[in-house]
Amino acid sequence: MDDLADTMIRAASARRDALLRAYRAILGREPTADEMRDGTNDAGAATALLDSLEYRTRFRDASSSDANAEMAIALWPAEKRDYDLQIVILSGEEWPKCRRIIENIVPTLTDRVCLTVLCGEAEPGPFPYAKPGQVELVVIPGLSVFQLRARLPALLKETMWVAMLEDHAEPLPGWLDGIRAVLPTLDDKTLTISGSIVNQNSTDAWSWANFLFNFAWHWHPAASAVLPGTVATTLFRRDLVGHRPFDVFRSEPALLGRNSPVSNGFTVNHIQHTNWWIATFHVFDNGRVAGAGIRRNAESPRREAWNMVRYVNGPRIREIAAVLQAHPHRAELPSGTIPRIRWISLCHSAGVLFGVVLGAGGAHKRLE
Repeated sequence: MDDLADTMIRAASARRDALLRAYRAILGREPTADEMRDGTNDAGAATALLDSLEYRTRFRDASSSDANAEMAIALWPAEKRDYDLQIVILSGEEWPKCRRIIENIVPTLTDRVCLTVLCGEAEPGPFPYAKPGQVELVVIPGLSVFQLRARLPALLKETMWVAMLEDHAEPLPGWLDGIRAVLPTLDDKTLTISGSIVNQNSTDAWSWANFLFNFAWHWHPAASAVLPGTVATTLFRRDLVGHRPFDVFRSEPALLGRNSPVSNGFTVNHIQHTNWWIATFHVFDNGRVAGAGIRRNAESPRREAWNMVRYVNGPRIREIAAVLQAHPHRAELPSGTIPRIRWISLCHSAGVLFGVVLGAGGAHKRLE
């Protein structure tokens, strides 16, 4: 009897040591008292560990590689998550700027879809759309939309997909239904997908040029089935990012700089009225922020900046012209659109060079 008791004690001690080693190696911490109790049998210990949020997060945060995201997707199928989709509207201003977008989206939400409005300025008074666990307003005062985008990973819920919207990109009717229709058709290796964009309201000459400089390829119907993402309407897998905030300007290449499928099934209306003066300085600021990102992140900022300038003022103009020439709605464009886009390209390039030398300054705060 004593030998049996001694054997059982040694076995329990071995399980305890194994559990300690597993938690230290996999999660980087000691197990809690409750987790130690679960570890009194091997099945309980394995279940507790594999079902923990930290286990999946280990794959997310280990690095930004696609393989880690795919591993997390495989470990946590949809039924283990709180939501299928989280919609995030980003604005550097107060939430009322997003009012029309919010009012379009809220009636279409289901239990498996939630909405977060992330703003950089506080608005006095209550947020009338709040619904605990499903619709929320998050305000981080003083942050630009670029800084808010960098904070995004730490604010995401446990969902399969995240949809990012600008505060001046209004979903058209059927937008959410279009997303619901396309997501089940994607395999686990598809980590991002973008939608198409229309320009129904800001249709004066410089607004069209500004719109097409940024979104010519995504102008509905999109020019290609595979394109880089866009801030106006892009979806990404929750597991593509961890819980740790990005470095500023890192979210753009991580989430938007990758080629991915494009769907014409969920479309937004981009509203941004500009004249020559606004377009000139808006695009200069946009370029300055891009240059600041190059300055911070590139191995050779000077070479990368010059490559961007050469591309924007050469191949990009020719590519945009070809897209517009083939587009079924090209007749809507004002005459002189391409020369205006050339001017905008020069302004953007000047901003890039300025940003590489001097940084973003306050440019990121002036951008919507």
